[in-house]
Amino acid sequence: MTTPPIVAFIGLDGAGKSTQIEMLKAAYEARGLSVFVHPNPSLQGLSARLDEVAVEHGYDDRFAMLGPDTHKIMTAAVKWMAMSSLGTAPEGTDLIIADRYAYCQIAAADALGASNRWLIEGLFRGLPEPTLTLFMDLDPALSVARVKARDPQEWIDHGFLTRMRAAYAALPQASAWTWIDADATFEEVHRRVLAAVEAKLGEAR
Repeated sequence: MTTPPIVAFIGLDGAGKSTQIEMLKAAYEARGLSVFVHPNPSLQGLSARLDEVAVEHGYDDRFAMLGPDTHKIMTAAVKWMAMSSLGTAPEGTDLIIADRYAYCQIAAADALGASNRWLIEGLFRGLPEPTLTLFMDLDPALSVARVKARDPQEWIDHGFLTRMRAAYAALPQASAWTWIDADATFEEVHRRVLAAVEAKLGEAR
């Protein structure tokens, strides 16, 4: 079976990925196409529980308890379980939209200062490459503000986001991505996203 085109959304938290995924899905379904969104599992619950265990045992948080290498391979393994089915979709699917991709885990390893990037890269080797990768670009300060506005309790750190953005940009694949300025209204960003997708896939797909 031929794998449908895959459009992957990546970028910092708060950049509007989930909203843009839903808007793109609706736009293509309105044209009579079948769209499958490949989900991205949230790690908030796991992270919160690890922080609780860390504090119980005298650590500041999960990062201090586990160290960057163990923390990164643990979270990457969870993400791999979800992403391992990327490329599969219900019969008749015309377009797959991926909420994040392996690049996110590789960039996070660099941003955390983990020394096992080679292991993260090896773990995700073999995933189907996206037909188009959209990087939703956003200033880290605005990312923090948006995340805190939607959930004041959610962990977010300006320094980490700054390193994450730099890590994304340093990946060799970054030059092939389409960078979308996400500092605009949802409607304007949607127009930019739709134009990028149509330029790559054509208006019919």
